[in-house]
Amino acid sequence: MAIRHLKTLIMIAECGGFSAAAERLFITQSAVSMQMKALEEEWRVTLFDRSTRPPVLNRHGWTLLPRAKELVDQYDALKSAAGATARELIGSLRIGVVPSAATTLLPEVLLRLRRTHPGLAIRAESGLSADLLFKVSQGRLEAAVVTEPDQLDVGMTAETVRVEELKLFIRKDLVLPSIEEMLAERPFIRFSSAMGVGRIVDEALRARGIKVNAVLELDSIEAILGMVQLGLGISIVPEHSTTRRLDRRLRALSLTPPVKRNLVMVTRRGYSELPAVRILVDTFRVSAGAGIQPDPRPAK
Repeated sequence: MAIRHLKTLIMIAECGGFSAAAERLFITQSAVSMQMKALEEEWRVTLFDRSTRPPVLNRHGWTLLPRAKELVDQYDALKSAAGATARELIGSLRIGVVPSAATTLLPEVLLRLRRTHPGLAIRAESGLSADLLFKVSQGRLEAAVVTEPDQLDVGMTAETVRVEELKLFIRKDLVLPSIEEMLAERPFIRFSSAMGVGRIVDEALRARGIKVNAVLELDSIEAILGMVQLGLGISIVPEHSTTRRLDRRLRALSLTPPVKRNLVMVTRRGYSELPAVRILVDTFRVSAGAGIQPDPRPAK
């Protein structure tokens, strides 16, 4: 069995057919067909329903697909480790990052990695914590930076890359004597409850017995702060997820006790010890400036 056959199988599943996969792989459709026929003969199983045009994966094909992805990932990791030197890593990683960390933290991480490990290619995407966790569990991503979940699947591991405070942002001319008064009287722009940050904020407000006058619910920190700058309301968002230079019209105030969230790097347990993943975790920690020292062992 050739690894390229497995990669072709995965590409067919992702693209939806032999023709589209051939285009993505820069080979002919007949070559794709021959590879799949060889794979079926070696495994002694039919992977495709050829009664349809184009052929589609059957039940056996979909059942074996996750194992094929796992083998390809392990092969790529082995190839990266074999080609790496003590000073430079070679290979690629597919990672996910929640939007609140993608705007400020991710660019600095990518810049540091380009300088220290130019042979390590990072393919990054942004998404909600729940979606990214699912993609990691399915092997579609090697790692993801998400808001720490309440529970983690047994086959996955998480390491903290930054602890950040969630602060109340308000325009200076709207400040009142106490945070409680501001939350009670000023229009509140809620962070979407579908996102990890939104759930943390909602829980913090409930724990304090604070009812807010929610006028909007958004899932973009930039959009929320834009509304706050215009005086349309106040909001609670991660301090480090804001722009590096805070608008002079705004104030950031800490709640009592402070509200915090953990950003964690999540991987499947088999991948947490890969050199590229270790470098990725450490680079996120250094870029975050959270004072978390690199740990060669993943958190339990």
